[in-house]
Amino acid sequence: MPVGTVIEFRANPNRYEENEIQAQCICFTEILEQFVAADPRTPVGSIHPPSAGAAAPRYRRNTVLDHWRHLLAGAPTPPALSPSTQAPAGGRAGNAGSASAWAQFVHPLGIGPGRASAECADDRVPILQAATAILVARSSGTDDVVLGVPAPAGTAPARTVLPLRTRVRLDEPFRDLLEDISRGTRDALAHADIPAATLLDALAPTRNGSRAPLFRVTVEGRGDADREVENAVLGDVGLRIDLERPRSGDGAGRESTSTDVLRIRYATDVYTAPTVERIARRLERILLTVEEDPEIRVGDIDLLDAAERTALAPVTGPPPVTERLLPEILTDAALRTPAATAVSCGETRIDYRELDERSNRLARLLVERGAGPKRFVAIGMARSVDSIVSIWAVAKTGAAFVPVDPAYPPVRIESSWIR
Repeated sequence: MPVGTVIEFRANPNRYEENEIQAQCICFTEILEQFVAADPRTPVGSIHPPSAGAAAPRYRRNTVLDHWRHLLAGAPTPPALSPSTQAPAGGRAGNAGSASAWAQFVHPLGIGPGRASAECADDRVPILQAATAILVARSSGTDDVVLGVPAPAGTAPARTVLPLRTRVRLDEPFRDLLEDISRGTRDALAHADIPAATLLDALAPTRNGSRAPLFRVTVEGRGDADREVENAVLGDVGLRIDLERPRSGDGAGRESTSTDVLRIRYATDVYTAPTVERIARRLERILLTVEEDPEIRVGDIDLLDAAERTALAPVTGPPPVTERLLPEILTDAALRTPAATAVSCGETRIDYRELDERSNRLARLLVERGAGPKRFVAIGMARSVDSIVSIWAVAKTGAAFVPVDPAYPPVRIESSWIR
């Protein structure tokens, strides 16, 4: 039996100095000795405090990154709030937030949002965040909304804007959405100790915030709109919304009112002044509605004013289209444009006439074999011209086709067919 244990460190001399190797060896030996001598119930983090303290920042960084990866997984590319002007697909030229590209719109509200939540009475920003999320969701038709929230000075690395992701469900009361927003904001600030560029690299190393942004709208607290923030890292921001109350005095002995002011800074290459004014009016309408009834369901909040509703009332859609079966659609296409290319695969191309004729022949053969309504026909072939012909042939028999990828393992093919 050996009388002791020998620890030997071997290191690349091109990367490590001799003193570094010795220090690492000594540290490892101390950790091993304390680990072996420790009580089994001792927390791992309390063994060898110097190394645990040195590793704490790395553990914290990984924890924060894991949080954001989980929270932002599958986050959609956000729409712009302007119905007439969309941000260019490749992002805007120049730096987001540059003074020459931005204008400001100020809208006195004449209301004081605060009754919607007792705990938010002194902080109206969560109410504005919830109202903005509703406006984005209702205007774009999505329930998955990501807004930008500037981290307060001193709570995060300089010039950081955090993503605030929330689900806007039309059937939920506004108060519930407000609680989700407040909780999400607190959670974001609790994980704000990471540079936005590092977060972007962790989400997708090839991602560019101006081309695949996480958010295009920020909701900011008092003073944030005047502070330079890192808009261009995670988002291609075109709209910065701020709700504030003028100070009680103008320095000349005149007292100001307590009217809340909605201040919107907007990128002039994405939004126009009339569009921003319409956004401000709708935000005011949402804020006024939830002030009067915090329990109102999100889908019941009216975004339109009387003039907009009057203009939309006589509008009707196109005449209804007669329902058609799949075979009828293909036959009609073959009659209209028989020589147009219907399917292409590599060098092979067939037009609508050939697709119609080939699928007819195969359909007759399938009918002879028992295919028809309420029956299933498996199509086990790779994607090709023949697979498309087969799909249309099955449709013409009235049966349902079941695609079976021949590359699947036999067990999977059999189980999917049995189901």
